[in-house]
Amino acid sequence: MCYIQDLFEVKSGLKQGDALSPALFNLALEKIIRDTNDDRRMEISNEQVMLAYADDIVLMGETKEEIINSTSKLINASKGIGLHVNEGKTKYMVVSRRPPNINSIIVDNYKFEKVNNFKYLGVNINNGNDMHIEINERITSGNRCYFSIIKLLRSKLLSRGSKILLYHSYLRPVITYACETWSLTKGDSRRLIMFERKVLRIIYGPIFNPETQTYERKNNENIKSLYNKLDILYFIRKKRLEWFGHAWKADGQLIKNIYERRSNENIKSLYNKPDIHFIRKNRLESFGHAWRADGQLIKNVLINKINKTRPLGRPKTRWIDVVAKDIEMIDQDATLETAYQRERWREILMAAMVLNGPLS
Repeated sequence: MCYIQDLFEVKSGLKQGDALSPALFNLALEKIIRDTNDDRRMEISNEQVMLAYADDIVLMGETKEEIINSTSKLINASKGIGLHVNEGKTKYMVVSRRPPNINSIIVDNYKFEKVNNFKYLGVNINNGNDMHIEINERITSGNRCYFSIIKLLRSKLLSRGSKILLYHSYLRPVITYACETWSLTKGDSRRLIMFERKVLRIIYGPIFNPETQTYERKNNENIKSLYNKLDILYFIRKKRLEWFGHAWKADGQLIKNIYERRSNENIKSLYNKPDIHFIRKNRLESFGHAWRADGQLIKNVLINKINKTRPLGRPKTRWIDVVAKDIEMIDQDATLETAYQRERWREILMAAMVLNGPLS
């Protein structure tokens, strides 16, 4: 028979490494996330704006107020089960072409520092989506790992096969961590291949030159023929395509929605607002005001011409020529003088908002 026993109080907690620890911790965090109950959705994929991996939680929002509101909910939900947000480890980052001039954000007596980049799950995330920073950090970590095992790579007690295995299983995973998401430039590729050649030169050692009776460094062709395996750039390409395959087959899930490029019709239905062709409407609206201003400076500038010799070359496109082209695309019977007919001109302005065609 199943029954619920009386409640009891736990005072000692769980020891580090206890088998129950991760399960109970996940249950506690799941309760926090559900109690936070943030119904906002990401515009890109209509998914929730909270990402959580164990105790690494990311909150996203389009405005500062949204972030403050969501963070306050998370803080209050955490207090309910005795957990607290680590103020020193929690950071605030703005991703914008014109970031605001603020140094921190304050939420419920917590002050969170504003940063330009931070580590999330071991990967550098920055506000400029600059992959070079992450690659530089990976190479730096690879160098630290390289110098920690350099004695093994130089040792004559280990075979070359064992050293190559050590490189593949211990050193290369350090430098290629999260390489599935990298978009490499030629400069990045060159630095990565140089790092690998440096390791392989230590493994295969120098070559003896009988003419000079000295040991010389092996050139790139010697290294390539001795290694006889795909280099680190091919390895990264393979990992990137593997990740893409997993992501692209995940129909209906977040990762596929982020990578999938929406069609123009899909974007138009989601946006549901006048597109960039409002530029044409504004241009025609401004022309109407100017053309009706008879005898004033703005009208004289439009209709008068400078009596000088035109310079050589193709003449520059004039603003009034673009306006005339706009009018012709909307109504072939209309002319510049149609601006005086206010009712018809309003109809032309409304038609300009939905007209598909070049803006200039």
